[in-house]
Amino acid sequence: MNSSVCVHAEYFTYVSDGRVVPNNKLPDIEQANAQYTIDALNLNADYLVTERAKWIDEIDEWIDEHIQKDMSLPHLAAVYLLPRDGRFDPFFSAARQRFGPLAEQLPNDAD
Repeated sequence: MNSSVCVHAEYFTYVSDGRVVPNNKLPDIEQANAQYTIDALNLNADYLVTERAKWIDEIDEWIDEHIQKDMSLPHLAAVYLLPRDGRFDPFFSAARQRFGPLAEQLPNDAD
């Protein structure tokens, strides 16, 4: 498993409105470090927040539809979380967070 993905997923929270915020379960010093990173990388730039919110809305709609129609969530997760042509989708970490523990069950081609 790629540890940087796990650390990243635990360090930030991707809010439905598209913002990135420090994970509130972290100790205060780590939340401050996460906020510093968010600010330094400008992860909450208006453009990124808008595009990330659209992406999260799309994923949430697909997840809801798959649940309502009793379709395969692992297959949907694979569409969003496995690389295609050696590349991950935009906002990969936000998508990964949306799928929660299901994301951990997918094969990891990054190793």
